[in-house]
Amino acid sequence: MIRPASEHDPATVAMALDIVGSLIGRADDPASATHYITHYLRQWAGARLVVLVLWRPDAEPDAYDVVRCEPIRRAAVAAEPWFRAVAAQGHGLTGAALWTSEDATGRVPTLLADAGYASCMCVPLRLADKPFASLIALDVSPDPFLRAVMAAQQRVAPIVTVLLRQALLIEAQAQTIEQRQVAERAMRWELQVNQAWAAVARTLGEPSLSMDEVARVALESALAVTRSRHGGVVEQADDGTRHLRAATPQMRAACVCESPSEQCRLCLDGVPSPPVDLGGETVWVGRPAVAETPLSLGAAEALLAPVWLGADRVGHVAVTDGEEPYTDRHIDALVQIAELYGLAIQRHRGEVRRERLEERLLQAGKMEAVGRLAGGVAHDFNNLLTAITGFAEFVDESLDEDSELRADMGEILKAAERAASLTRQLLAFGRRQVTHQRVVDLNAVVTDIEPMVRRLIGEDVRLTVDLAPDAGHVWADRGQVDQVLMNLVANAKSAMPEGGQLTVMTRPAVVDAAQAQATPALSPGAYAQVTVSDTGVGMDAATQTRIFEPFFTTRGVGEGTGLGLATAFSIVSQHHGVIECDSAPGRGTTFRVLLPRIDGASGDEDAPVVPVGPLAGTETVMVVEDEEGLRALCWRALRRHGYTVLTADCAETALELVAQSELPIDLLVTDVVMPGLSGPELARTLAGRGHDFPVVFVSGYVRPSTDAVDLAGLATSFLQKPFSPTALVEAVRRLLDAGRAE
Repeated sequence: MIRPASEHDPATVAMALDIVGSLIGRADDPASATHYITHYLRQWAGARLVVLVLWRPDAEPDAYDVVRCEPIRRAAVAAEPWFRAVAAQGHGLTGAALWTSEDATGRVPTLLADAGYASCMCVPLRLADKPFASLIALDVSPDPFLRAVMAAQQRVAPIVTVLLRQALLIEAQAQTIEQRQVAERAMRWELQVNQAWAAVARTLGEPSLSMDEVARVALESALAVTRSRHGGVVEQADDGTRHLRAATPQMRAACVCESPSEQCRLCLDGVPSPPVDLGGETVWVGRPAVAETPLSLGAAEALLAPVWLGADRVGHVAVTDGEEPYTDRHIDALVQIAELYGLAIQRHRGEVRRERLEERLLQAGKMEAVGRLAGGVAHDFNNLLTAITGFAEFVDESLDEDSELRADMGEILKAAERAASLTRQLLAFGRRQVTHQRVVDLNAVVTDIEPMVRRLIGEDVRLTVDLAPDAGHVWADRGQVDQVLMNLVANAKSAMPEGGQLTVMTRPAVVDAAQAQATPALSPGAYAQVTVSDTGVGMDAATQTRIFEPFFTTRGVGEGTGLGLATAFSIVSQHHGVIECDSAPGRGTTFRVLLPRIDGASGDEDAPVVPVGPLAGTETVMVVEDEEGLRALCWRALRRHGYTVLTADCAETALELVAQSELPIDLLVTDVVMPGLSGPELARTLAGRGHDFPVVFVSGYVRPSTDAVDLAGLATSFLQKPFSPTALVEAVRRLLDAGRAE
């Protein structure tokens, strides 16, 4: 042990006063105070190494923290076995102790010698008679430490302990205040994030808000939670185009160039340079854009969070120029805002699709109602037209070649033909027209009607026909496809009263799942597309919503029936296709027709027509027709060619006549739709009674279905109203001859 020095030794007193004065000046700075103590002891004692150990309260002797080490790092000695032994020895000291290599006993000198040290001095700093800290000095010399240094350390140890404790308490208090401030900032941050969440969430409950307003709220919230000055919200539409929904003025000005094709990649593409994979729940932190883009906001970094709609990325929220460097909390907050905005997009698009479906359903209901009315009117009118044209032909045939009445009868027949054309449009609109569907080459249709189109449009309209070789084939009624195209051409002609350009194109098309979802009338798959475009006056949005309504027209009185586009729409729908319109005032109009494509088929092959021999015959024919004039026409047409004719106004009367007739009946001519039993039901009833003669069905509606009535074993044919007397006799003769040939 060191021998005690005189308490009044001048050197001891001066050293003690120096230590106390310096520590008092550093009492509010723990780092400075601990540095002074270790540095002072190393300087005055001439030690190689000085360590300040702070003991943990109510802990084991080896529970300590090295708070200062001169001149090497604390970690270099803290875990060394020799240092742990020295520290443990110093834990219980009440006065200064000195160990040297000359000591013969004890474990510490041996460990010191192994570590390369010859002596060690330990001065305890106690507080309330409990270990508080220890000052440990080590050297390679056996006895380097002056007694004056040891005495000074012993003298000032209590004061040093108190001042060091005070400094540590001040530090702990400062840490507590800082922790409280950090906690308060965190609470304010959480409150701000929650408020931002609530603001965006409230927009989800406001169906009246537009997506631009929702995007504005999302942007304001994103700027608040990330403490950013600039930002933008980008949304990608179903067609792939991107729109800057909301942006700060500086961001909007920086992201839009003079050329619309050159726009900031950050805001419109969301792809940084160099490209970074943005798949999954990832964000990008880095330079906001490449150097050549016009984003000159002076920001060091940007933060971007993708917006997802299911598995599809439909936009992103971008911020830049933050008040502080972006961290994980900024990223998490922005991702949450992006998730809420994704929900808003999902809700909005769902509402748009629902409105479209409701609109289509309403339109379909209106079309169905008007179609039923039009079909019913056309059916009755067809009966009248059949009688008019039939008896007009009888009169015309009875006139002399030089009769003045022949011209009048010709005009009557022309008017009747125009009326028949109108009824065909009504029936097509009401989906009650007879169809003859087969494989049709769309290019062949356009090529065949091209001469007719040129005559219709006149010389003041230039026609361009652009046919894609792989446009494909469709399953359709050739005549109805012709009608659709001619109606569209006529509409284009009326839109260009002063001439212009008309373009007809065919192209193959493929509809994917996203397009099918946006247009419920379409199914994913391959389609053949024909486009009719004009450079006419165009249409506004209000007009476009009504163009397919029956009897709607923008032409003057007497210039149009309003059935052209409605009929085209009905025919295309009947063929499981879609017709779309794109137009704007002064920009012309484009109609696009999509029909399901049949690959690898060759079309336009009509079924062979069986030639008809002499029309005269002696067979007995029964005619069942509820319209009196039409029934009389059929009787006269058949009688003129030698047939015996029985007539009935309904199925029940026909059954009675067959039961009472002494003549064998060879063929039945019957209307399809009649009061009571229908034509097919009448034929089946007669067949059940042993009268399985051939049947000619006549109707202005679609070809009768045999699904509800079993007509197996019966020879049948179909004749569409209006028909001529000759067409009726030909149908009867052909069916009778076919039965005789068998």
